[in-house]
Amino acid sequence: MEKVLNQILETQSQILKTLQQQGEQLQTLNNRVGGLEKGQTRLGSKVDKIEIRMENEVIDRIRALFDNREVQNDRLERIENKLDDMATDVSYVAAKIAVSGKLAK
Repeated sequence: MEKVLNQILETQSQILKTLQQQGEQLQTLNNRVGGLEKGQTRLGSKVDKIEIRMENEVIDRIRALFDNREVQNDRLERIENKLDDMATDVSYVAAKIAVSGKLAK
């Protein structure tokens, strides 16, 4: 009987030792997970900052491209107006020459 009790005590002791080791391993895992969560939070914050920076830069660049396009459109419009004026002048001069040529004959 005493032998059986000793075996039970030894088994309980081994179970307690195993539970203690598992508790220590669980604590280690909890610490590691806590570290991962902190790192994840830092990464999330950095990603947010990068997204905001990229959005601002992209918006600024798009705005600059739009402004440049508007400037180019204005220049093209002025050139077209000058060409129209020149075409009108050339038509007038051609008409004058045609009239002068008919009168000279």
